[in-house]
Amino acid sequence: IFVTGQLTYGAASSSFAVERSTSDISASSRLLSVSAGAGYHWAFWSRYYAAPVLRVGYQSGNITLSYENLLTKPVDLDGQEVSKRAFTANAPLLGFGAFGGYRMNETLAAEFHTEYELLFFSNRVSAQVFFGLAMTMGLE
Repeated sequence: IFVTGQLTYGAASSSFAVERSTSDISASSRLLSVSAGAGYHWAFWSRYYAAPVLRVGYQSGNITLSYENLLTKPVDLDGQEVSKRAFTANAPLLGFGAFGGYRMNETLAAEFHTEYELLFFSNRVSAQVFFGLAMTMGLE
């Protein structure tokens, strides 16, 4: 049995076409999550291992839309032009995952990770699926 902690930071940006406009709007997002969990490490076939893991935590994120490039900008309820809009989303999270790997020596291993993460917002539940490859360091 093992315990784990995870701190995750993500950032992304992109541009999107706007109907009836020659200019694009830009969007950026950032997220930060912190979680803790527990799992069971199962070793087999000499250097191979697998482990299911359960995590609980909290995620905070935002998305910002920039209308700076548009000739005609959207307006707010007061009729004022808006050059940016920011949306935030914060939610508790629950993650179910597993990883498996091959220990190359006492400190280095190559791993495959997969995880299903649920985010509990006030009006809905959202899900994300992650897959990844990693080189990890640790003592066995």
